[in-house]
Amino acid sequence: MCHFFLGIRTFLVSVLLAVLFMNPAVAQSPQRIKAEEARMELIRQVPISTEVTGKLRSVNPSEEGQYVKQGDLMIEVEDELIRREVAEAQKKADSVVEIEFTVVALAKAEVDLKIRKEANAKRKVFSDNEMRQTELEVEKSKASREKSIEDKEVLGLTLATKTAQLAQYQVYAPFNGLVTKVHRWPGQSVRPGDPVLTVTDMSELRAVLKIDYKRRSEVFVGDPVELRIDTTGKSIRAESSTLKSDEPASNDDNGDDLFRRGGPYAPESLISAPEQDGIFTGTIRFIDPTLEKKSNTVYLSVHVDVPNRQDKYGRYLLQQGLPIEAVIIPKKREE
Repeated sequence: MCHFFLGIRTFLVSVLLAVLFMNPAVAQSPQRIKAEEARMELIRQVPISTEVTGKLRSVNPSEEGQYVKQGDLMIEVEDELIRREVAEAQKKADSVVEIEFTVVALAKAEVDLKIRKEANAKRKVFSDNEMRQTELEVEKSKASREKSIEDKEVLGLTLATKTAQLAQYQVYAPFNGLVTKVHRWPGQSVRPGDPVLTVTDMSELRAVLKIDYKRRSEVFVGDPVELRIDTTGKSIRAESSTLKSDEPASNDDNGDDLFRRGGPYAPESLISAPEQDGIFTGTIRFIDPTLEKKSNTVYLSVHVDVPNRQDKYGRYLLQQGLPIEAVIIPKKREE
């Protein structure tokens, strides 16, 4: 009996090994894909402007390099005139004099009609024409009351409009970010759309990777990507022949090409980061349908959203132009 079970076990192991060797895709995990090039880009860099014309009362912060939180008051435009208009609209909207007047007028008209009807019930004192005029006076008073109610509703809408206009004289931070440019200062006049401050969201950046198009079938939106800050500068070309690089410069290299490759050449002594601070994980969000050909290779652009981190001093570790190395880690998918 023992030999029987031993034989069964040996047979099952042999079958499993045969299946694994016949179907390598089941036995092996997808191979990682190293990006040929990688660069960091900002995703949200928003010029903050006003919706009204006027003179700036305050701009906060008034210096570049300051952080703001979502909801912080950033811009105030002189609003004395619109405030007076709001106060006037508020007073009119709160007034009930017109409604009270029409209510009293209606009550008086109804009493007059009642008295005349009672008088005519005993003996005809008022003519049909006089009675008709009294009835019309009641209808007129009812219409006046309805109109006064509608007028009050319109005044309420006017107040809401003026209040909304007043709100446009103040601008608040749309998200947490870093003020990277101050365009206007208090005392200067602005028009709608004139940038006053530029706020940059540093909490998430985008990495643009270049991979060989031959690996296209292995790349999917949602796949994770491991990124490392390149402290050696090997992921980019040298700016000139006087700087060392593992890759010879081609004849078509220029400043734009250097920027596309991730930033200026940076020897190890200029960029340093602790191991744990230099590793990031992103997610593929977009695969560019436009291909790029260099030499004899066709490249695919892959856009990766990368959550940023801050060091113990509150400084963000990832910045635009920072040289990085990236490796796509394809998820295991069934054939």
